[in-house]
Amino acid sequence: MFGGNTFMPFRTLGPGPPEVGMINNKSYIDPPSPPISQHLDENYICNSTHMSKTCRKSEKCVCTHIEYLPLNKVVEFVYYNPDNPNSTLNHPMHHHGVSFQVRGMGTFPDNFVVNECNVRKFHESGMMCSKQKKYPLMDTVPLFAHGYLVYRIYTSNPVGLSLEEPRFMNRSFIPNWNLHGYWLIHCHIDMHMAAGMKFVVHVGTKEDLPPVPKDFPKCGRYLPPIQLCQD
Repeated sequence: MFGGNTFMPFRTLGPGPPEVGMINNKSYIDPPSPPISQHLDENYICNSTHMSKTCRKSEKCVCTHIEYLPLNKVVEFVYYNPDNPNSTLNHPMHHHGVSFQVRGMGTFPDNFVVNECNVRKFHESGMMCSKQKKYPLMDTVPLFAHGYLVYRIYTSNPVGLSLEEPRFMNRSFIPNWNLHGYWLIHCHIDMHMAAGMKFVVHVGTKEDLPPVPKDFPKCGRYLPPIQLCQD
């Protein structure tokens, strides 16, 4: 009970500005209600084509980041980490609901300027993806400092297999359900995830989901009144 070095290390708040985690210049906050059962006000939602009301005056925003994906499509995700190449901090990226095909991962050259424009050119040159007959299936992969990660999913099959020819795949061991719905993607470092380094993908449309049961309980942002106490 009183042995030394028996407790795991932990972090506490200290001086300096707070840390903010971001993906695509968006820091995620939870919505006031679950989107799978309740309609979300557009003022909360942001994505690659829509900015929430509170984010329209800034390139960086805090919002409920939801990207919409169609069913029965191959979708490729490309991540890059602009951290210093000498940093040892990696981001273990976890995608709920699927085992994705890892098409490429690694680090950029030391003199490479990591920004969206340069990463797009690097990706279009074919330097980020390997040429293989088969690709490893994962649900969590590290995104290295000054590095990149590329993976693909098939938005119908829950384990993301056989992306080139899904109709030829042996489906005998695959659960009989589809990928439609809301799925969380996040850094698996708890502090980073809590700081907003996550987002949601909505596969399919509202019509692809089963109907919400009648009289299903509803949630909301029920904030108590703020009272100021003075001595």
